[in-house]
Amino acid sequence: MKLFMDSSTNYLYLALYDNHQEIDSLVRDGKQKHSETIIDYLEAFLLKNNLNVDDLDSIFVGRGPGSYTGVRISGTIAKVLALVKNLKLYSFSSLDLMITAVLLGVGLCELFENFPFSLSSLLVCMMIGATFCNLNQSALGIMDGCEKWTPPLFMLFFILSSAELDITLLASIGIVGIVYLISRSIGKYFGSYLGAKIVHADNNVKKYLGFALLPQAGVAIGMAQMVSSKFSVINPNIAKQVVTIVLCATLIYELFGPVLTKVALTKAGEIQVEPKKLKSKKEDIIITN
Repeated sequence: MKLFMDSSTNYLYLALYDNHQEIDSLVRDGKQKHSETIIDYLEAFLLKNNLNVDDLDSIFVGRGPGSYTGVRISGTIAKVLALVKNLKLYSFSSLDLMITAVLLGVGLCELFENFPFSLSSLLVCMMIGATFCNLNQSALGIMDGCEKWTPPLFMLFFILSSAELDITLLASIGIVGIVYLISRSIGKYFGSYLGAKIVHADNNVKKYLGFALLPQAGVAIGMAQMVSSKFSVINPNIAKQVVTIVLCATLIYELFGPVLTKVALTKAGEIQVEPKKLKSKKEDIIITN
């Protein structure tokens, strides 16, 4: 029986594997208090499966990415158990798993690039992430760890994408850009309204979901870059126009989209706005003799 432990993120992950099959798993939000709860969770987890430490033959402990303190907590417990009970000790990295999945997806796309049914690397990686997050309980911890090192990558992505913005084309594509903005907004609103009506969703969903879908960012820019790379050989002007339209639209949607989303969520009752605190005015009291 193999025990997997990972406390490198805000989520504590425990799992039991036997003959390459998962027996049981546990994911708990430790709220950065793993040192206080991990022992109790581990004992209860083993007891739930009618096991004790003597039934284990090896321990796998996560080494991040994540909190260094969190890594030390599970690492210390794993080392002590392995030393006392003479168990095999291994480490694993969730970062290795993510990089392997991405490289595998991109490699498959490159392999089928010249086939009639060529695959999009962007959509393939999105599907890999969606599948992993919905089928694996440890995905919460891994995604929590990703948030600690992905901001620089996003920043680099947006900087490199924005560098291709050709301001000189704005005058020539103004009408096309306006048509794109209006068409996308109408399509988002009425498309979500029609879908919500078909599934008999709540009236609030029908009225406000479209506004919450207006923001546009990374995925649209990524797809625009893919179109640009395809058309850059055939017609470079079309490639530049596509990128310029999408980047300008993204700028506009990111300025007004979040505001509309907040308004829509507030109107739908999904979020509560805290009442403003009234500041008491101190009146000056003049005492005269």
